[in-house]
Amino acid sequence: MTYAGQMEAVSSSLLKFATICLLPFVLSSQLEAATLIYYDGEASGNTVINKGTLLTTGDGTIIANGTGAVTVVADGGPGGSGDAYYDFAHGATGSNGAWINAPAAALPNFRNTSWSVSGFFNRTSINNLEDSIVHFGNGDMYGSENELYLFGTSGSTDARLERYAPAATLITTTANVGAWHSYALTFNSSGLNDGTGTLKLYMDGTEVGSSTNFNFSTGGNGDGGLAQLLQVGGIGVGNQFRAFFGGIDEFAFYDLVLTQEEVTGLSNGSITPLDVIPEPSRALLLMVSAVGFCTLRVRRRQNRDRDHRVV
Repeated sequence: MTYAGQMEAVSSSLLKFATICLLPFVLSSQLEAATLIYYDGEASGNTVINKGTLLTTGDGTIIANGTGAVTVVADGGPGGSGDAYYDFAHGATGSNGAWINAPAAALPNFRNTSWSVSGFFNRTSINNLEDSIVHFGNGDMYGSENELYLFGTSGSTDARLERYAPAATLITTTANVGAWHSYALTFNSSGLNDGTGTLKLYMDGTEVGSSTNFNFSTGGNGDGGLAQLLQVGGIGVGNQFRAFFGGIDEFAFYDLVLTQEEVTGLSNGSITPLDVIPEPSRALLLMVSAVGFCTLRVRRRQNRDRDHRVV
């Protein structure tokens, strides 16, 4: 067998292997979407229904304190007519509130894996306590616990990503009240298993800032790092409550870092969280490119051998 024939046989074997062995794996990975949790205006009793890949495992629990409440409104979400959303209400003092607890067992380790969250919010007032939109960790936004949170500031249209232990504002942007805004928060882990990485915040489809000034593996109160707690809306710790007042919709948690294109699509409604695909399926492009490159080299070699025989 000629060298070209040997190379062609190798290329054929690689292509068969990719098709028979790797392609089914990649296709099955595509079906297993990266959206672990997706809450989209559906609830039954005190349970927020998960539409992500974890299904009932990722159902959230509505927690209400005092006059706080979370209810489903059938119309008027960010998608307009017919788009249901979660309406968060609290008492006149703002000290009583409600929130949604995502099940900790359904979440990957915040500290050492890459992940993202996205969603929409609509603050209806700034005349109340700080409005917690999404909160990671165990704390009340004032103590020494290790926590990370996105919130709207009292008396201001500012939306801030902030951390505690020690306290620091990481990123600040503007989100006017009385209107729906999309947001996405991504964490690209360093891969060093040390809780470090890069946080990025997007508002209305645009990146508004990034920060490396947070370590998920070290924290206050001797807890050794960020607790596996994820809360949507107003949080409650002990006798302290930080209520959210307004609407929240299409909250999603992903086990990957969203791309700019995905963030844009989520913001403008051209895709939903269920359309976000996992990294293994993106690897299909590399596999196809490698097989194609190998085939091209074989063909070039065949052409050179033919030209030499002609001469």
